[in-house]
Amino acid sequence: MEVIIFGANTIGEYIAQTLQDRYEVMVIDENVKACDIIAEKHDVDVLSKLDMDTLDKLPWEKIEYVYAVMDEIERNVLLSIYAKSRGVPKVVCRLKDESYRDLLERMHIEVVSNINLAQHALLITHRSLIYKLLNFKDSSVILEEIEGKKFKGKTVKQLEEKLNVRVVAIFRAHEFFLPDEEAEILEEDLLVVAKQII
Repeated sequence: MEVIIFGANTIGEYIAQTLQDRYEVMVIDENVKACDIIAEKHDVDVLSKLDMDTLDKLPWEKIEYVYAVMDEIERNVLLSIYAKSRGVPKVVCRLKDESYRDLLERMHIEVVSNINLAQHALLITHRSLIYKLLNFKDSSVILEEIEGKKFKGKTVKQLEEKLNVRVVAIFRAHEFFLPDEEAEILEEDLLVVAKQII
């Protein structure tokens, strides 16, 4: 196990979906139904129990990343602090406002919003792509925006094959999310794609 995600909500599922091909992922939440849905749809482990005994028994020495993205912000803060105290190198905490930012940043816990979470997941799953984007001297990859109305009803995979691009995020209903290749494109979508250039 290398990644723990506290939160079986939409955000937690997107992160699990994004990381499952590269990491061993466990999603933890007391919502049994939400955990079951994620377990059916994705190649991740789930645990529908969250108490001190459960936390103490997790293999903290093997965990590289912790995402605390539950809807209850105070729980995110407490879980992030606990994970950091157990020696997890990278801890990411979802906040809705600035209330706890100073405290968490002093403890070297990364504080993010919903949009930043999508960006963070992209960074650790597309490292080679991001490296090329940031290596301006000889970058062969650029990011472009595509309006969903041009591909309404098509899947992400169909768009990628037609345009020879990689969809890295979709902006829909005021939020970024990380789509799988079978996701259907809606008219109101704005797609962020990576394109190889000569």
